Amino acid sequence: MKQIQSSTKFYILISFTLMMISSHLLLAENKKADALSSATCPAIKESIPSGLSIRISGKVRNEYNLNSEYLSKLSTIRIRTREVSPEGIVMGAYIYHGIPVYFILDGIVPLKTENDSFDRPLDLMVSFTSASGKTSRFSYGELTMCDDNNPVTLAFHRSQLFPSKSSEKYKKNIYTKPLKGFRLICPGDLYDDRYLDNVISIRFSLLRTTNTLFPELNKKKNCNSEHLYYIRNGKRYKSSFTKIPIITISNWFRIGHGRGIKSTNFDSVKGYSLTAWLEKYLGPGKPGDYYIFAGCDGYRSIFSWTEIFQTSNGKKMIIITEMNRQRKKKGLTLGPLGDFFVDRCIWGLDCVEKISI
Repeated sequence: MKQIQSSTKFYILISFTLMMISSHLLLAENKKADALSSATCPAIKESIPSGLSIRISGKVRNEYNLNSEYLSKLSTIRIRTREVSPEGIVMGAYIYHGIPVYFILDGIVPLKTENDSFDRPLDLMVSFTSASGKTSRFSYGELTMCDDNNPVTLAFHRSQLFPSKSSEKYKKNIYTKPLKGFRLICPGDLYDDRYLDNVISIRFSLLRTTNTLFPELNKKKNCNSEHLYYIRNGKRYKSSFTKIPIITISNWFRIGHGRGIKSTNFDSVKGYSLTAWLEKYLGPGKPGDYYIFAGCDGYRSIFSWTEIFQTSNGKKMIIITEMNRQRKKKGLTLGPLGDFFVDRCIWGLDCVEKISI
């Protein structure tokens, strides 16, 4: 009799436990998502659609047609954007899945010939062209020497970024349809004028410069620069730094693309505002303008107007005069401190030319 009573109590306990578990699961199923989890689309993986391709040509060792099968092997990212037109019109906020452009360019070898004035790719321009013929242009360095924040990306999937409340009534995103082809997005740009739909090709090219006014390339030349010149209308003019704001930045960490880490700790640098100097001597710029900087030994780098004047990294570009409280041995130095690599720095900075396309 006692054994039967014990068994009965055991079954009652089991039944009660199962009932409590079922109730808990039912409540969990019916529980509403909290504000954070419902604020944005889930971070799910998206695959590159079949049938896409990118042609790469120009000053490269080999031309390529990269298809979806090849591109699907590259790493992708998920990135959010807030897009505003140059006229100040809010175009919306979106979530993109895509391939950072520098992942693609890492596998492309630029080609420089004996007739070129400089033997490295840092004076090249990279142009993206859409199926309709529209073009967006960048300096080679801003695509390859950059850090991992807000990379220029070829996106293959877009979804709207909705708020957590009343998302079904939300109408502030202009783009509502899926992407057709690759969309070039530039999350670090202030405006969306370099965004481009249905990109089909990438081309490497040289800018036309006043080469006779630049120092010739001489890697063994031991020189320095105490004065900075600017080129305008085919002539060289000497500048000064009168009334140019002085900037001090104390957390520069130097690492080279070819030779690795150069800093033993964070470096402190002092110098002049690059944007203020450019505007004073080369006038107001605009999208489509490029600046080519040259050192006294002929070393060169180009920068787009957009990256200097319309990105957060542009505010970190200075003309360095001192590092760690010591004057630079080679004089003036171009310092794009927002770059991940220091390869676009120019020691012994000699002259600058603005080129409009």
